[in-house]
Amino acid sequence: MWIIMGRGSGWGQIVLGRARGKAVRFTLCSLLISSCVIVLPPREAPPAHRRDTVPIATHPVMVPLWREDLKAELSDSYRVRDTLLLAHGRTLEARDTYTGKKLWTWGKDFLGENESFITWSSDDGVVSTSTSAPYDADESYSDERTTVYTFDARTGIQLWSLTSPYVTDDGYFNLIGASAGQAFLLYPRRGDVMSVDVHTGVRRWRKRLWSGCDLGGTPAVSNRMVAVLVTCGTRPTTLWALDPMNGRVMWTHALPTGKPEDVALRDSVVEVIGATSITLLDMGGTALYRNNWVERGKVAVGAGVIGMSTSTQTLATVPTVTLADIASGQDRGSYPNDGLLFGGRRLYFDSSLTGGPRASILYRVDETDRVPQPIGPVFQEDELKNAWDDVFLFDVSLEGPDTTLAAYEVRDRPDVTPAQAVRGLVPTEAWPDACELLPESMGGITYRRVPAEVSPLLGLDRPVRCYLEPHDNDGPHVGLDVMWVFPDSSQAHRYLSEIAMDDGDSPIAEADEGYRSGPLSDTVKFRVGAAIFRLYTDKKPDLTLRIMRRIVKQLKEQQR
Repeated sequence: MWIIMGRGSGWGQIVLGRARGKAVRFTLCSLLISSCVIVLPPREAPPAHRRDTVPIATHPVMVPLWREDLKAELSDSYRVRDTLLLAHGRTLEARDTYTGKKLWTWGKDFLGENESFITWSSDDGVVSTSTSAPYDADESYSDERTTVYTFDARTGIQLWSLTSPYVTDDGYFNLIGASAGQAFLLYPRRGDVMSVDVHTGVRRWRKRLWSGCDLGGTPAVSNRMVAVLVTCGTRPTTLWALDPMNGRVMWTHALPTGKPEDVALRDSVVEVIGATSITLLDMGGTALYRNNWVERGKVAVGAGVIGMSTSTQTLATVPTVTLADIASGQDRGSYPNDGLLFGGRRLYFDSSLTGGPRASILYRVDETDRVPQPIGPVFQEDELKNAWDDVFLFDVSLEGPDTTLAAYEVRDRPDVTPAQAVRGLVPTEAWPDACELLPESMGGITYRRVPAEVSPLLGLDRPVRCYLEPHDNDGPHVGLDVMWVFPDSSQAHRYLSEIAMDDGDSPIAEADEGYRSGPLSDTVKFRVGAAIFRLYTDKKPDLTLRIMRRIVKQLKEQQR
């Protein structure tokens, strides 16, 4: 069984910043040495994989599962099979992954004062969790101690708990994982790893790795290995791989200079990440790939493929993500990236649409041919809180500290085309033609409609951005954007409200919902049903309102 560990980020490398920069790509020149840097011209947006209007055999698409207001701020989340564990306030609650139904609540002052430091692990439906700061030899946590709770994930019945001495005591320990019927504890000051029965807490074995050394960073556990970082003085940090059944040392591997900080085990690959480096090993300790020039959080690993963001390593203006095969080092292309990049069983990243809509498209890298497949829209206003395999958890709160969660699942469906996935399954006919909504004459001035190129990813035969240009160049210029069309009006309302709040706009009593930055603003954003628009004129606020009212009337008549 996979072991998923982390302090708040789950098992994927999640990047939520959205920088802007010029496209520069890394070509991965070797599996064993740092990458060469080659500056290339920008590429087009990620291809619409096998883009057509006829459904292919199957295509992945994001499907909404459920939405819930927690009425508290989410601190952390974890998944065990069909159960989601959500830590918020001082409470731990469990919900069904696919329906959102609350299963149980554990209100034993679970988080205490350590809500930022939660470690999760699971095995056979038994969950162990601790709530202490991780050990760091460079920091002083004299008043910290660990409490490990173990309970049945589906029922919430507590099985056992264990509390360590203070961090300055040699007996201080941290939970590092669970697998094969065991939970594993790390004693960083003693250099020990101990295994206990996951159901009873009874000790099974204990192994001293290196007395007087620092067992720091974040270790990892699977049913094949316990992986621990060992640092001794000025010597290079070494990765130790232990047999989870008996603690036997299977192999060690000296890591490059720098301070490795985290280990992850996924898809038969051992991943070691530092502040500026990543090293990938196979399960036998053989190096597959190493790069000493990456930024922490800007690299992610999926099944057989690695993705690296180059946005902060260059003076580029368009951030990109570069894909490469782990086994062969073959470059699989570079694509514009809005800042979302995370891995796990598969690799995911997002990229902005062009031609009007204000959205990014989330891509899943195909396991077979390494081609990015569009799976659905994501919006800057939403925050990805966690991801497990093909289930994602977004914070879609409008304002305030409380968290509103929206869960999505990625499903391979035979009745979906790539364009339908990009549109979030909103049908083609729901998208209005921006040019048809604009008048050809106003105030005695005739205009020509100039459609903007629409992104081919949307699969639309009509423009979603259009301009009005006066024939004699003696009138104001006008522009209309269809910002997005949602499955329903409630989602459109939430999105428009968030945009208006971010832009500092004020509401106006127009359309189903409308906003502008002030009474003299020549730009309005408004909603009609599930569609959101942005209309602007050349410094003519009164004209903007008149055109908006005309568009609203026209759309309302079409809806009858």
